[in-house]
Amino acid sequence: MTTDASQRFERGVDPALGVRAIERATRLLQQVAGGRCGPVSSAEEVKPIEKPMIDLRVAQVERVLGIRLSPPTIIALLARVGITAESLKASATPGDLASIQTLRFKVPSYRFDLAIERDLMEELARLHGFEHIPAETARGIQGIHAEGTESIPEQRLLDRLAARGFHEGIHFAFVDPKWQETLFPGVPAYALSNPIASDLAVMRVSLWPGLLRALRENERRQQARIRLFEHGVVFPVDAPEERRLAAVVTGPRESEHWSGRAEPVDFFDLRGDLESLFQLAGVTDFTFRPAELSCLHPGRCAQILRGERVVGWMGELHPQITRDLDLQAPPVLFELAMESALSVSYPAFQASSRFPSVRRDLAIVVEESVSFESIAAHVRTSVGYWLQDLTVFDVYRGQGVEVGRKSIALGLILQDKDRTLTDPEIEQVMQGVRTVLEQTVGARVRE
Repeated sequence: MTTDASQRFERGVDPALGVRAIERATRLLQQVAGGRCGPVSSAEEVKPIEKPMIDLRVAQVERVLGIRLSPPTIIALLARVGITAESLKASATPGDLASIQTLRFKVPSYRFDLAIERDLMEELARLHGFEHIPAETARGIQGIHAEGTESIPEQRLLDRLAARGFHEGIHFAFVDPKWQETLFPGVPAYALSNPIASDLAVMRVSLWPGLLRALRENERRQQARIRLFEHGVVFPVDAPEERRLAAVVTGPRESEHWSGRAEPVDFFDLRGDLESLFQLAGVTDFTFRPAELSCLHPGRCAQILRGERVVGWMGELHPQITRDLDLQAPPVLFELAMESALSVSYPAFQASSRFPSVRRDLAIVVEESVSFESIAAHVRTSVGYWLQDLTVFDVYRGQGVEVGRKSIALGLILQDKDRTLTDPEIEQVMQGVRTVLEQTVGARVRE
């Protein structure tokens, strides 16, 4: 309970206050009711509560405060607040205070904040007056250390997510074992020997349990559009601790507005947020590969790769887990290993071409299982250094396309740095792309 007494006495109680207090109480009783009082009887154990002496070196006062105070001045200043000089040592001339190099002081029992030499120096500065201490240029060597360039500053990443509508969450590093087992069945976790609560009994192996719990609490408070992220350390068993960045989104893609209807957020919206982080770090060698994770929706789950290394996961929460956790709709979420995924990649200089670029569009029909990454890899291999950019501007399923297949429209930007490409060369390149896609991914060119 926060009371006046608790606020007063939690800062410490003077062990010498007992006798003074009972004398004061006795005096008040005599004034009000009269009577006579006997002597005070007290039993005390002095040794545990006796404050130690504090030595103060005169030369250190000048070095730390930047002012020269004589021993008599020091003794006089500290005596104002009840700090008395008890004994002297290292004195060149015992009877002459001016020659003393070290002073020993006894601190009053009610001064709980005085324990070391620097505490006495702070009192001297206050009592002497800060306005009497001259300002001087720092004398120490001040080295300027270069800021590390191997990783993007963490605050820039957090600011980027905040600018895209996310709110940061900060959760305990220990989580509910039931939630963690639901998300990661069979994954071992460190159990706490003395947890503060039964639902905070194991160390987290992922940031998702904390984020999903915060998501549910927000939904229970009638929040419809929720975008949360967290960065922190996870504690996998038989592996080193790792700093990760995770996010979860649910609800409409945009806030309610008169200019359009609310559409639910999906996998590709969160992928765009994630690609924004990669762009901030200059990372271009990232890809998304379809994969399966027990807590994510089959067919709506992907590994995040940088080069050939898996650096994270992304997908939609499994429908069964969504029901088990009592969520209104399956959220979309991702988690990244920060150091390996977002280490800075500096681009190499490339001269701009003075010659015009050419765009050619190509529509192909492929199986649903064929990913754009595989198509793009084959196109880049076929075209070579003439390919400046490759985009997807349309994906179609429906009338005119067989069931189980999809139509993808590609836009190829072709350019040479040394000359203008001719129409026969461009046609030859496009024919090579058609042939490669037909032979590798079973594509059919859509006229």
